[in-house]
Amino acid sequence: MEQYILISEAFMGKVIVTKDGNNLQANFTESNVTVGQQKFVLSMMQQGIPAMMEHFNGPNSDSKFEKLVVDFEMFWNRYDDKLNSSRKKTQAKWEKMPVDERTKAFYFIGKYFASIPAGTRKKYAETYLNAELWNN
Repeated sequence: MEQYILISEAFMGKVIVTKDGNNLQANFTESNVTVGQQKFVLSMMQQGIPAMMEHFNGPNSDSKFEKLVVDFEMFWNRYDDKLNSSRKKTQAKWEKMPVDERTKAFYFIGKYFASIPAGTRKKYAETYLNAELWNN
């Protein structure tokens, strides 16, 4: 799974485009784009990521479209177990992981949290990474 972010002077916020295999999906919830702007983004998505890169990053464009790279800070803040987990150990594990595994681990956090039975504590962040739950 890959994610891209679209920002523009034409609207406030950001549009997140997710690419999973050959499927593209747009998330407009973090932006105030008009219906016309949504239709335009969706029509551009039909042309694919390279066409979107070329169009939105062109010399006359007031927009920016780039791949969203998941870094450790994003993971650490989303997992949010700062009081119990060791940042140092978790970051060491994170840095040993391939980039695609980092991305999967980051996007699986929500599913993992939703699957935790009531009254059960979430795993330490390092344990979450070691368990590779996103691969089950």
